[in-house]
Amino acid sequence: MEHDSKKEATDLKTTTPQVLVGLSERSLFDLFLSVHSFPAESEIVIVPPVNIPGMVDVIRYHQLVTVSVDLPARKTKTIANSDEAKNEHSNSNETSKSTNAVWSIDRAAVRKAISKKTVAIFIVHPFGAVLGKDSMAELRTMANENKLDIWEDCAQCYSGCGYTGSSFANASFFSFGPIKTATALGGGLAVLRSPCNRDDNATTTSHEQELERVSTLASTMRRIQETKYKQQPNNAYLWRVVKCIALHMISQSRYLCAAAKVIIERLGLDYNDFVVSSLRGFSPSTQDNNQVLRLRYRQCPAMLSLLLRRLRDCKSTERNVLEQTNRCSSFLKLLRSAKFVEQQITIPEGDSNLAMYGWLFPVLVERPQQLSNLLLEMGYDAPCGATQLKPVGDDCTLTKAFFDRVLYLPVTSQKFTTKDQQNLIKALSAALSTKNSHIDNVGAARSNGGRTRYRELQQSLAITLLGWLYNLSGVDLRLRQIVKLVSTAIGVAILLVLALCRYMGSFYLESSRAFSKHCGMIFQSPFHEELTKDTCQGNNSPYNSLMALEWTRVPKIIRANTSTTEEDKRMAILSGSTGFIGSLLLRNLLLNRKTLSLDGGVVLLVRSKKGVSSHERVKRILSNSMFDFLSATDKESLVHVVEADVTRPNCGMESSLILSIREMNISHVFHCAAAVSFSQPLEEAALSNITSSLQMQLLTTSLRNGDAKFVHVSTAFVHGGETGTKDAPLPESLYSLDPYDPVEIYKSMLGTQSYASAAMKDLRFPNTYTFSKCVCEHLLQREQHTDTIIIRPSIVGPAACEPFEGWSGERPSTVVAAACLYLKFPYIMWSFGKEKVPFIPVDVVCRYIISQSFQENYSDDTVDTDEEKKEARIPSTNESNCLQIIKTVSWDVASPDSSSFSWISYAFAIVHLGAVCGHVNRVIAYAGLLVSAKIFPKLNLSLESFRRIHSILKVPINGFLDLCDRLPWKPKSAGNLKSLSPLFDLPLLFFPFSNQNFHFKSDLVAPDNFDGERYMFSCVVAAHRFIQKYEKRLKSHKSNIRKYANESFSSNVGPALNRHSCSLVIAGEKHSKPTSDLLWACTQPKGNLFIRFGGWLLAKLFRMTAAEIEIDIASFTSLARQISASNPDSVIIAPTHRSYYDFLIISYICFVLPELGIDIPHIAAASEFSNLPFLGWIAASMNAFFIKRDEKKRDLRLKEKLSCILSKKQKPSFLEVFVEGKRSRNRSFVKPKTGFLRCVSELGDNPHLVLPITINYEALPDQSSLISEASGNRRESMSLSKLCCWMYRVFCGEVNIGRVYISASKAFEMTPHDSNKVDKISQTILSRQQERIVVSGYHIRAASCALGVSESEVVDSLGHLNCTLWPSLDTRTLYPPIYESSQDFLWSCLMHFGHVFAPFLESTHKAWVTILFPAGSQTHSATNNVKEVNTIVSKIAHKFDAAEEVVEKAVSRLRSKGFSTPTAEHIFQYAHSDEVPMSLIRIAVQMTVEKCSLNKSSSNAIASSRKVDSSQQQVNPLFSSQLNIGSHNRGSGDSVESFGSWGFEDSRFVLNTLPNGSNVVIMKGGRYSISGKPLPKLVGFIEKELNMKIDPNSETFQGVDFSLPDGKLTSEDNVRILTAIDDDTSRLSTVAEDRARHGT
Repeated sequence: MEHDSKKEATDLKTTTPQVLVGLSERSLFDLFLSVHSFPAESEIVIVPPVNIPGMVDVIRYHQLVTVSVDLPARKTKTIANSDEAKNEHSNSNETSKSTNAVWSIDRAAVRKAISKKTVAIFIVHPFGAVLGKDSMAELRTMANENKLDIWEDCAQCYSGCGYTGSSFANASFFSFGPIKTATALGGGLAVLRSPCNRDDNATTTSHEQELERVSTLASTMRRIQETKYKQQPNNAYLWRVVKCIALHMISQSRYLCAAAKVIIERLGLDYNDFVVSSLRGFSPSTQDNNQVLRLRYRQCPAMLSLLLRRLRDCKSTERNVLEQTNRCSSFLKLLRSAKFVEQQITIPEGDSNLAMYGWLFPVLVERPQQLSNLLLEMGYDAPCGATQLKPVGDDCTLTKAFFDRVLYLPVTSQKFTTKDQQNLIKALSAALSTKNSHIDNVGAARSNGGRTRYRELQQSLAITLLGWLYNLSGVDLRLRQIVKLVSTAIGVAILLVLALCRYMGSFYLESSRAFSKHCGMIFQSPFHEELTKDTCQGNNSPYNSLMALEWTRVPKIIRANTSTTEEDKRMAILSGSTGFIGSLLLRNLLLNRKTLSLDGGVVLLVRSKKGVSSHERVKRILSNSMFDFLSATDKESLVHVVEADVTRPNCGMESSLILSIREMNISHVFHCAAAVSFSQPLEEAALSNITSSLQMQLLTTSLRNGDAKFVHVSTAFVHGGETGTKDAPLPESLYSLDPYDPVEIYKSMLGTQSYASAAMKDLRFPNTYTFSKCVCEHLLQREQHTDTIIIRPSIVGPAACEPFEGWSGERPSTVVAAACLYLKFPYIMWSFGKEKVPFIPVDVVCRYIISQSFQENYSDDTVDTDEEKKEARIPSTNESNCLQIIKTVSWDVASPDSSSFSWISYAFAIVHLGAVCGHVNRVIAYAGLLVSAKIFPKLNLSLESFRRIHSILKVPINGFLDLCDRLPWKPKSAGNLKSLSPLFDLPLLFFPFSNQNFHFKSDLVAPDNFDGERYMFSCVVAAHRFIQKYEKRLKSHKSNIRKYANESFSSNVGPALNRHSCSLVIAGEKHSKPTSDLLWACTQPKGNLFIRFGGWLLAKLFRMTAAEIEIDIASFTSLARQISASNPDSVIIAPTHRSYYDFLIISYICFVLPELGIDIPHIAAASEFSNLPFLGWIAASMNAFFIKRDEKKRDLRLKEKLSCILSKKQKPSFLEVFVEGKRSRNRSFVKPKTGFLRCVSELGDNPHLVLPITINYEALPDQSSLISEASGNRRESMSLSKLCCWMYRVFCGEVNIGRVYISASKAFEMTPHDSNKVDKISQTILSRQQERIVVSGYHIRAASCALGVSESEVVDSLGHLNCTLWPSLDTRTLYPPIYESSQDFLWSCLMHFGHVFAPFLESTHKAWVTILFPAGSQTHSATNNVKEVNTIVSKIAHKFDAAEEVVEKAVSRLRSKGFSTPTAEHIFQYAHSDEVPMSLIRIAVQMTVEKCSLNKSSSNAIASSRKVDSSQQQVNPLFSSQLNIGSHNRGSGDSVESFGSWGFEDSRFVLNTLPNGSNVVIMKGGRYSISGKPLPKLVGFIEKELNMKIDPNSETFQGVDFSLPDGKLTSEDNVRILTAIDDDTSRLSTVAEDRARHGT
């Protein structure tokens, strides 16, 4: 027993090591050896034999000898033991065969290397991989046997609070150099200890001697440092800081890294040597003495300060190391999955299978130098071989072989994302294949080297030429002048940008309100109200009227003889089925096949394209969701795919296939195939658009069914340069080509093209597409044996309704293509005027084609009798005059103006959506709109003028692409730009359509309720979806849009939780930030200087304190519509009030998203804000005005302030007010205040709109202060000092509020001059705010901890109550921590959504519901038969009952003490419980005070006090005569009040006599601020006031009369006092005991 206690005491002492700080690890190692003074030629065994040369130099300087122990010989372990890898290794030399891939220690060799001269074993941990514990224990045993020390080189092993050195080592040395994980740009630590694992027989005395030896060693080293070492110069450390910053900036960019290599090599330096030397803490020296002497300095204060910061921030370092290790692990998995790479790379392992990538990621490859050079050319700095780490000793062949093959991959960087890892794998694959080809083909290597030298020669000549031109110009520019010129240019550029934003800001916002009204088409709210608001599928949708028009209804075909044989089943032929119109037409034909009597289905003529067969192309089309109405069997039986090319004779089909098609019962041939390219050569246009049409018409003529109709899709723009007018619209007839012959034009197009070119120019056709379509119509009309219907659609846009709103096919076309180009390349110049867009929805086109094609067989649904059916049929005729119809599919000139939109509005809608979704930079958008919408329309440009201007822009783009073609490596952006370069001519091709108004005669008149603005925005949304697909495929854009397919919380409740939603992240750590926050803030379209500066600061603040600030944009769409409809005087924004952040978030939303149409509001803030120095003035400059909330009477100046705001010209005015008044302390809803709303209701003539907004926090930034106030502590007033303290916590990373979600309810009107409804309005605001509460996983976990239930029970109960769960992400690490010990904190999270349980508590705890959940019972109905809900309700009710019980006990105790009328604060001091939150206890106290029983007793007490007896009232003395002040025992608890003396038992005054004879009083305890402080003047004051002498040696006070004299207040005086304090009886008491306690 005694031995165990001694051993335990010894182990405890060994856990207290000595720590020394030095200039570097080498400095401490030199100092360590200097103190030991080992004899010359003493030996140090180094295992593994690797270190930096500087450490070996220190050993040699002290005349010590290094004995190297090589790595143990083991079999090589590769990633995958493939046959190829085995063969490759078998073919290598003997050294390569035994190359070790496991980094370990040869213990037998170590034992053999120990001699009589050995003084220590020096263990090295390279790459941050620590030796296994078993190996260290065995080495410790070895050292004990030979009485040796064990030293550790842990230069790369510091990992925060994790590894601090092995307990088996005598000394551990750590480095904090520039390339370390926790760098201080220098500095080192030495940890000296008494190692464990000594012999069990060792005595406690020997352990104490060892501890004493370690302490003496440490003190000696410190003394030498302080006395003999000079301090490092500050300039030296400053230079190191500057150098490291520059190297860090270069290392963060692949391109800068590649550029740095080129520059360094141009200077004749080796890149690797340059980098290694730049990272050295000390430059190498030829003499060891000079090297060691430079180590003997003390670190400067700046280095000490940074090193101290690193040590204090050990948790952050530990987290970074863990992330670094995880990053390496994920890369290792990717590396293992790369089959080509796995055969040529070996991953070394540490001792005991430990990972070797703690600090670096080393791999073993053949010919690492060549691979390193190839990777460096690709932008990856992967050094190889022995850089700073080198083998120690010449006889360590295995270690040398290891370093000959080692390559360090740049994986451990914090910014090395998964995408970067994948790119590095690809680069490795390319480099390995390139490396092999270079080795296998010497000639190719020489050729590549020749080309490289040729490029270098070109670059050298270019530099020489530039220098010669500079000298020839004679301009003598000095550095100061260059700096001045550059700074001037930058200043001018900034001023131009600011002027542009100032000029275009208002124009940008006022030109279109489409985004604010219809952004719900992109974003979806998780709440039921907005789920179907912005879709066209509802029964009351205005788009349903489109499909009910006379010419868009599907005809009903009635056939006289219906045959069931396969040969007689009616079918249709369709070409162009993979295109935009053709695919939707195919859908409509198949969907209405029974109505159209197409029993046999549709024959599709499709050609193979780009290696994809026709069947595969059709299969892809049919796999689209719009064909889900077809079963797999239907798709096989109804869709017949034929390989064909309609531009070739017989449509490119074989004779047998032609014959089989001719024998089919074909009723219609639809020709939709065309080349919709405006820049095609005439010959290609003729083949694609004319030849194909004639071939299809010829096929129709040859069909067995002579009644088959040929339907050709043309274009409405076949009238040359004519556009029509309202009085004379473009007719539905052939456009005359006189004096040119269409047949000759066709021949010329296929031949010399001169005749056709002249015709096209004279007839003013803008492009070959419209010209070829016009010629085609003439040639088709020459055929007199086939019914031919020509359909002329105008610009075909996305679908208005079918298959869904905004459908635009597989590829962007027409107006959607223009929007895509504008979103992706906004700097391309367009010319947009106020002309109307001649569009038509694609579903209207397809419906119209079907209606016209089957028109003659049309039968109304009212045809019932057989005779009527017989009359409705069309008999088959053989007349020579066949049907020839031309129909224009466009809105007729008689359509209402609201059914169309202008090109300029379209442009602004594109930019608005692009700016919000992150596709467009606003500065570029402003510049583009300035040119496109302001300058060009005023210049009235012609097509030729615009072509010349457009060519100017293409010059730099083409130049950039040409330059990239000549570069040895091509940027990824160049490839994307080249693939999209054909689209750059779209502005030029669209010019004839975007700068003229077209008027068509048509059967289609747009319905009055068709919203052209909404349709316009659907076109923009379609473009946005294409851009998203494109960027997702390239993985080139990090979007701030959050899409949630359904809620991921597990629950037994299905439908209530599966809600689709889409929102936008506007700030936070996970927000994709712009290039510069300051530039972003300056380029916002609105806001004064203070608002812009505040927006910049808030962007930084939110990024440091929040994971995401997410806004439900779809919930704001109704506001813009209501503003347009009602023209209100003001919009009152009424957000919930939980934090000071509420003031900032709403204004930030309006600043970030001005496209929502909400101006930055005037904020009604409490008057105490105005008292803050400087901040009050700043707040007023940012649209804040101050009101007094504390007074019971209305602020008399409030109405005047509101009148001033509402009198401004800009309508409506936006006001922000918190109807709850002050912040909710426990996050529950507070009873609303109505003063502000009453003032507003008395102003204005038009109605006011009220917009309730709910701000959902996971945690609050001021959570701790709110909990403190809710727990009864005094509210701290706002001050600059407290704000600075809070900001310091922010900068230290101590404030984390998780995610924030903002959602708005539907706005409602408040009638002016009707203040009677204000109370109802305030309740409506609270009810709608409660409806928008969302609950996250963070809230659910806190609620489960607060109530003691499982998370699934909370989720299930919320699901039954139809509560909206927060769309969740896999960001559990982003959540702020939940402190389970704090009941108030957990309860505040529960109160965030506690109102949903209010109806279930209404009957049993009505008082609680009234206080905690105002207006809650109005929005939910109780269903008491749900088990999960009842569980939660019972837990909440139990907490309420427990709080009431605690308060009742406190009141009973006070009454027993003689306090008949205790105040709320007095009760709260006695009401304590560890199980009940203090916030609930405070509410229970409030309810108790308000009870009638207490009010009645309080009134009786006041009444009795009004009849004061004239006799003296005797009370118990404050200090009894038996009280011994010096020896009084305390009570059982600190919270027990002492009635024998004033105050509490743990806080009493103690009188002491000082040596000089004076008396001093000290208050014991820690309850008050004066506790523990001497009060020397208190005794004299008491003696003077009581006219007595206090003797500390006396136990009692003699001769003191403790009787209380009569009160001087009469009954009339009491009545006057009560009148002055509004009859608040709780504030007046004349009872003797109360007067004695309060000193009155």
